[in-house]
Amino acid sequence: MKADYLVSLKEALNKYTNNYADIKDILKDYEEMYEDGLASGKSEAAIEAMLGDPHEVVEALKDTLTQKQVRRTQGNKIVAVSPFIATICFFISGFYFDGWQYGWLFFLMIPMLGIIFNSPRRDRIVALAPFISVIAMMLIGFLTGYWEYAWLPFLSIPVLGYFTHGKKLDAWVFFILILLGIAGYVVFGQMYGFNLSWLSFTPAIIYSFLRGDIAISFGNLQGQERRKTLFFLGFSISMIALFLLIGYFYNAWAWSWQFVLFIPMMAVSLFGRANIIALMPFISVIIFYSLGYFLDMFHISWIAFLLIPITAILASKN
Repeated sequence: MKADYLVSLKEALNKYTNNYADIKDILKDYEEMYEDGLASGKSEAAIEAMLGDPHEVVEALKDTLTQKQVRRTQGNKIVAVSPFIATICFFISGFYFDGWQYGWLFFLMIPMLGIIFNSPRRDRIVALAPFISVIAMMLIGFLTGYWEYAWLPFLSIPVLGYFTHGKKLDAWVFFILILLGIAGYVVFGQMYGFNLSWLSFTPAIIYSFLRGDIAISFGNLQGQERRKTLFFLGFSISMIALFLLIGYFYNAWAWSWQFVLFIPMMAVSLFGRANIIALMPFISVIIFYSLGYFLDMFHISWIAFLLIPITAILASKN
């Protein structure tokens, strides 16, 4: 059976490497090939014969896995020196181009390089999207002052998720609905104000519900997992509500978006590897922006991003 084959392949891979990203990539590729075989009408025995014995598969992939590990090691060296590169770029942009207000964005290259060199290729662009969105938001907000538009780049995250993991037709329909939502948001915002213009994205949300991409389901979760899922759902709704309510009643859209960052932080804490290294990029963004916005300390608050490599070094077991 497919499940048994994939379990055997995973066990064989685990004996050769503990590189989670490589194992995840290979298992996903072989699962897709298995599904393709089933779709074409082949029997499970014929598919497994075609794919090969799991131990033989690992033997055939050893050279590839070794090459990946070498590239990952080289990439880790680049990530290790990225704080120094970012610092140099920051001071050059400040002294020679008077870019002190925006030069701190170079420090985002630290977590971005970590994603590029240590994430599965399939998930890389989606993982990078939040950082690219932050950069776009800050540039739009600071350069134009139109903070009511600055959050729009974050819509690229679900769109990229559709194109990466969904069907192409669904992705294009969702993309068109998002574009129409942006057009409605801008037009209604200019005509009647931005307090309720976000409702123009309702068709895209409804489409996702109808397609099952947004769904509330607990499956067979029991006990602690079910409680964790319920807590995360309630927490996420609370953070989104705080973002909308504070933004609406206090016209605080320029900073209330930070509440949304607590959602992925909670997801990492509950369901992922709850360590300070994974959380530090989010914490650094909050510290940086809070000090800069509330205390007018953008000229030094960029130092918060140095916490990312410092934490990684201190918490590393190697």
